[in-house]
Amino acid sequence: MTRSLAPAAQTSRFRWWASRGLASYAANQPPSPEIARSPAVRQHLQQMRGSW
Repeated sequence: MTRSLAPAAQTSRFRWWASRGLASYAANQPPSPEIARSPAVRQHLQQMRGSW
């Protein structure tokens, strides 16, 4: 049972770090007009920032 749980834990941890890295990178970059016009991207970034 421990063996089957380990990959899932590693994957979720990687996703958590990847989402934090992506959100911090996007927050430090000046938003391009294309990204600023996309409500889906804006909502996604707001959700990731709110989950901190």
